[in-house]
Amino acid sequence: MKLLKGELKEKMEVFRNQWKESDENADKCEALENILNTILNSDENLDDTQQELAAQCLLGIMGSVVVDEKSLLPENEKDFSDSFTHPIYYFFVGFCGE
Repeated sequence: MKLLKGELKEKMEVFRNQWKESDENADKCEALENILNTILNSDENLDDTQQELAAQCLLGIMGSVVVDEKSLLPENEKDFSDSFTHPIYYFFVGFCGE
């Protein structure tokens, strides 16, 4: 994270703190959405090195958000909408749009 520059570095530090302090998926999703918006909509022109560093920081902060051998999909159709509250869903929404 030390090699990140400018606003991206500041926002990544905020993201790290929010991610570590929260136990709620909704809070983690909001924090993730904020950092992805910063990365994707930055006024600073992020070069390949800064993009790679940001990706490495996200991986380091989030760790493994998917537990081995545990599906993110619910066991029954009634709870299907619950699967879309997981932070990994917001990660892909950030890249693919809503």
